[in-house]
Amino acid sequence: MKKEKKEYINIHKNYLELLDLLTKKDTFFSDGAHLIRFAVSLGLSAKTELDSKISSELRREDGARNFKSTEIDKEEQITFIISEITGELEKKYSKMEELANIGFGLIKEKYIDSDTLIIDWDKIAKDIS
Repeated sequence: MKKEKKEYINIHKNYLELLDLLTKKDTFFSDGAHLIRFAVSLGLSAKTELDSKISSELRREDGARNFKSTEIDKEEQITFIISEITGELEKKYSKMEELANIGFGLIKEKYIDSDTLIIDWDKIAKDIS
């Protein structure tokens, strides 16, 4: 099997403010990689696909921010789970990028109070169970 060479995954510009706010000092998420892992898990449980406009703008030139794939998935556990659930064996990092952006979309639109930045964990639990 040919291993994908995708050194960075990109998070769409629409989600960067949320990412920055949720990873400030003394918040639940210790860093961007931690939050991205959470977003990927939400993306895995979603019954939706990434919007084509978002997908077409996942480049730094379009304002996306990149994160080192190996920092997000140091022990390759995330890509293993992605492979097991989706059957995607060759483009695991591309799938991780897609799922992370789906997850950020869900957080922003459905699971967070934009004024208080409090995540509705009960709603997430209800939706994924």
